[in-house]
Amino acid sequence: MRTKTKYLSKSDVMHNFKIIDGDIYRRLKKGSWRIINNGGCDNGDGYKQTTLKGKFYQVHRIVWIYFNDAIDEGLYVDHIDGDRTNNNINNLRLLTHIENVRDSALGRFRREGWSGTKCLNYTHKGDSVYIGYFGFDEYYKLKDKIHRLKHLYDGDKQKFKQLIIEP
Repeated sequence: MRTKTKYLSKSDVMHNFKIIDGDIYRRLKKGSWRIINNGGCDNGDGYKQTTLKGKFYQVHRIVWIYFNDAIDEGLYVDHIDGDRTNNNINNLRLLTHIENVRDSALGRFRREGWSGTKCLNYTHKGDSVYIGYFGFDEYYKLKDKIHRLKHLYDGDKQKFKQLIIEP
């Protein structure tokens, strides 16, 4: 059973984080600031997270609260483009549980219904490689190609992306 985590308040976020020109900073104990951008580590599901006072918080939730307000219980911060590492405020929106379930019904390679395309990513040991948006037929062909070639991924994102999208 999952335990409920305490969400950060608006005042916690404003006191401990700042966002300048898209860069995310976290206040350190001595009052100095450290850039974290998309977080120090992956939580295992592709979301970036950082720590504050010994607890882990997801970076996309921090960004939402920073620019908006605290997140009410039952609401979820969604990545519009499906890329869990893209924590730009313009890529985030609040959804209810039902909306979030419906939106993620196709899993992590979600369909953007208005465009008829799907966002393709590959994640290996917390390292996410954004491949791009593709029509449905090409998307499934490339997804199969990733499955066949994933053993060749050596950490070079650009090289792997080229390997996947080249004919």
